[in-house]
Amino acid sequence: MVNEFAFKPCDNKNFCEACVEGKQTRSSFKSREGISTKSPLELVHSDVCGKMGVASLSGREYVLTFVDDKTRYTWTYMIGKKSEVFWYKLIFTITTLIIIH
Repeated sequence: MVNEFAFKPCDNKNFCEACVEGKQTRSSFKSREGISTKSPLELVHSDVCGKMGVASLSGREYVLTFVDDKTRYTWTYMIGKKSEVFWYKLIFTITTLIIIH
């Protein structure tokens, strides 16, 4: 806690342009008019999160997610090592191809 802090307001009202621009807030992004994909599983986003501070009961320390762009359906896998991502992606791709056809 700060004790005995003397606050003196500034009487100078001249601000540099860069300071004023730096304090401005951004306008929000334009919302998408529609989803760009035509069918489910046409575009799938993936991400790996980890290494977690605490492993799961099964010893897994990473989280792998796949999100379908059209439906926003999400698949989540707990994985032990980053090197397993390739195999999970392969299994996911094969499974989704079977679902589509």
